[in-house]
Amino acid sequence: MFGYKCQECGRGVVQATSLRDYEAKFEGSSLAIPEAIVGVCDACGAQHFSAAERKRWRRLFEENRESKVSTHVILPQSVHRKLQHLKRTRKRTQSDIVAELIRQV
Repeated sequence: MFGYKCQECGRGVVQATSLRDYEAKFEGSSLAIPEAIVGVCDACGAQHFSAAERKRWRRLFEENRESKVSTHVILPQSVHRKLQHLKRTRKRTQSDIVAELIRQV
């Protein structure tokens, strides 16, 4: 994947380097990648990125964005009471119970 001559300076060789908490930007938002594999030139320090690594970052970004999406549903009082009861008796979150009820429909 790496080990080629640097396209920026033409002198150095690009070596695979593991960087922790690398900040990548997608659609105007930034995301800290816990462990990123980046090609770094040993002469000029220019960074190079493989397509496979960028795809992995994109997946992490999408997963992170999906986990932040929240939905608000207005429930009748009777259904809300049933959910609260299930939450107490089954020791699960209300959103887990709602998801299970939706799957059963």
